[in-house]
Amino acid sequence: MKRICLAAIAALTAWTQAQAWAYVLPPYSIASGDRAVPAEKVLNRHENELSELGRSVSLRRLAEHRRNTKLRLTPKERRAAKVYSDTTAGIDFWSLVVELKRSLLAMYGDGVDELAAWEADHLAKNTVERLHSISQEYRVVGFALFHNFLVNIGAKKKGHCYHYVADLRRALSGKEWHRFDIRWGVAYEGTFRENNALVITAKGRPFEEGLVIDAWRKGSKPFWAPVKKDHFPWVEDSP
Repeated sequence: MKRICLAAIAALTAWTQAQAWAYVLPPYSIASGDRAVPAEKVLNRHENELSELGRSVSLRRLAEHRRNTKLRLTPKERRAAKVYSDTTAGIDFWSLVVELKRSLLAMYGDGVDELAAWEADHLAKNTVERLHSISQEYRVVGFALFHNFLVNIGAKKKGHCYHYVADLRRALSGKEWHRFDIRWGVAYEGTFRENNALVITAKGRPFEEGLVIDAWRKGSKPFWAPVKKDHFPWVEDSP
C-alpha cells in the first residue's frame, strides 16, 4: 500500500509539473540585417516604432481589437492594425532575446568581454528563433504529458522533451562557441518522470553553474532558469 501511495504521489507531482497548456508562438524570422545588430538595439527600434504609431492612433484601441475583433475600428485604425500587430510581435520576440542574452551573460558576472557579449547575442537570437519555429512545428496540444501521449500513439510526430533538446542543439551547431558550452541535461533519468533539456554554461565551467532551457514543460513557451535554482534535479547527459 505504501508503494502504491508513493507512486501515486510521484505521478501527481509529474503531472503537476507538466500542467502548462499549449502555447503556440507566432512565426518569426530574424531579418538578415538584424543578425549583426545587438538585440537591445533591435528591441529599442521596435519600441520606438510602436511609440511613433501611438502618436497617430490609440494603441489602447488597437490592443482591445486584438482581444475582441468585433470591435469596430475607424479606417485609420484599420490601416494601423497590421503595423501594430507586426510591431508588438517584434517587441515580444526581441524582449525574449534580450532577456535570454542577459541570463547568459550573467554567468560571466563582471568578466564579460566583447566576444562573450557577441556570442551571447547570437546564442539568444538562434535559440529564441528556433523555439518559435519549434512551437509552430510541434503544435503542442493540451499540456506536456498529454502531448507526450499523442506522440506515443502516433497522433503527433514530435513534442517529447528530448525532441526540443535535439532541435535546439542542431540550431546552435555548425559554429564554434569560444565563450559558451552547449550541453545536455537530464532529470529523473530512466523513470516515467524523466525530463531532458538544453543546458548552456560559460566556457569550461561546471554543469551545475549553467542555464537550463526547457520549453517542454511550458508546452513550447520559452523557459529558462539557472540549473541550481530549478526544481528539476539536473545532471549532465551525453546522448
